[in-house]
Amino acid sequence: MLKVMVVDDEENIRLGIVEGIDWESYGLEVACQAANGREALIEAQRHRPDIILLDINMPFVNGLEFTKQARQFLPDSFIIILSGYSDFEYAKESIKYGVSEYLLKPISPVELMEAIVKARDKLTENHHKEQYLNSLKQQFRESLPALREKWVYDLLHSSYLESETGMKDKLGWLGIDFPSDKFAACVIRIEDLAERSSGNEEGKHLFLYAVKNICDEILSRNAWGLSVVTNEGLLEALISLDGREGGLFQEDLDRKAEIMEKSIAEFLGLMVTVRFGSVYSGYGQIAYSYREAYGSVQRKKPEKVSGKIGWGSESASVLALVYPFDKEQELIRHLKAMNEKAVSVAADLLDELEANELVAGETGYLAEAANQVAGTVYKLLADNGIHAEEVERLYELVCAASVLTPADPSEIRANLLRYVSAGLKVIIKTKGKPYRVEIEQVKKYIEDHYNQEISLKDISSSIFMNLNYLCTLFKNEVGETINNYMTRVRMEKAMELLRTTDLKVFEVAERVGYPNTNYFSYAFKKYTGAAPNDYR
Repeated sequence: MLKVMVVDDEENIRLGIVEGIDWESYGLEVACQAANGREALIEAQRHRPDIILLDINMPFVNGLEFTKQARQFLPDSFIIILSGYSDFEYAKESIKYGVSEYLLKPISPVELMEAIVKARDKLTENHHKEQYLNSLKQQFRESLPALREKWVYDLLHSSYLESETGMKDKLGWLGIDFPSDKFAACVIRIEDLAERSSGNEEGKHLFLYAVKNICDEILSRNAWGLSVVTNEGLLEALISLDGREGGLFQEDLDRKAEIMEKSIAEFLGLMVTVRFGSVYSGYGQIAYSYREAYGSVQRKKPEKVSGKIGWGSESASVLALVYPFDKEQELIRHLKAMNEKAVSVAADLLDELEANELVAGETGYLAEAANQVAGTVYKLLADNGIHAEEVERLYELVCAASVLTPADPSEIRANLLRYVSAGLKVIIKTKGKPYRVEIEQVKKYIEDHYNQEISLKDISSSIFMNLNYLCTLFKNEVGETINNYMTRVRMEKAMELLRTTDLKVFEVAERVGYPNTNYFSYAFKKYTGAAPNDYR
């Protein structure tokens, strides 16, 4: 029940209000009353009233001075001033201190009750809002661990970055404080999980989360670390090391990997494989480190390069520099679309890598790149719940090539293309038929003409199909409109140009079919969350 305080130096008025209203029927109670402002301050602090009926002209402390002081400890109470003065300055001053109503005496009972009921309803509404907000805050606090894990998972799996401001904001509300910009990814696999859990799903999850607790504790020693349990039955983790100078980072990771493997064996009796990727600077490099760690753990046999687990820092940095990630993303798009072009894109990726003078003739880099592609495809299949024995066998052949010395380039290529082809076939078999020919024609037209000003009419005319029917067909088959698909293609191309060239923004806009630079900047920010220059 809401509490009311009545303050008036005229006793007959004060008692008339207190005794003349059936407060309980309105869900209210008179908690206290006072004859002057000084007494009112004492009573207000003692009883904390929700609604205050206040005479403005009182001895010792007047109504305005009372309001000014009371607001320091009753910021949300509703104050209704009862005044014999119609002076505008009084009214203006009362508003300054948050007075809810300013009523002139003599006041009719109806007018007074309208003001009181209005205050009651507003307080009740505010209380409900506060309860709702507190409930949301509690839900957010309870969801925070899961939100952190989701964000870590996204960082590991995507080289796309928000703007620096957006990243800082997200770190802030997630309560994450990285000790430095030095990051590495980690993948942990329990080798005997199926055997130890006897195929029991509950037992499997108990083991996974027990391993997660140990890994998180070890990862967080002198660093920031968090692991995520994936649908694939792996643990994937991000670690941010402290900001020391020098080459101690990889040694720290080697030690952590060894400690994790030993601790899990000792406390849980499980055999695990722990692999870290190389240490990189900046959020944008985290996905590279993850790919290294994932590829290394999938090879099963530990690989030592320059005494380090996973790829050596030097070789990893070179490969990360020349590896055609845009081709990899194109490959994944074609696989998701169940498009046979996926196989030729995989071949183009290897061709582009071999043509780069930094790694030309170095079979080891080709093997690592093939392993990288295979790992990405394997991840796509696993995320979609696809596990086929033939595909698994081909994957192992691709991975084996990266640890054989010397490796045969033609065999590396053949194994990878067979693997991509087999993966495509099992996706089609599992998910359904590929898109209709008309859909592929639309996509090809957009791929070939995205740098021009093209309209839906141009697209429909190119394949001799009714525009309305084509738009409906495309939306039903692909799950998005033609315009959205075309925007996505253009934005992906623009992102690539901003990452890999020094072209000015207006030049990038023109190359992806936007003659108006301002509109391009607007569309780019809407798509990526960052302005073109900030994204670069």
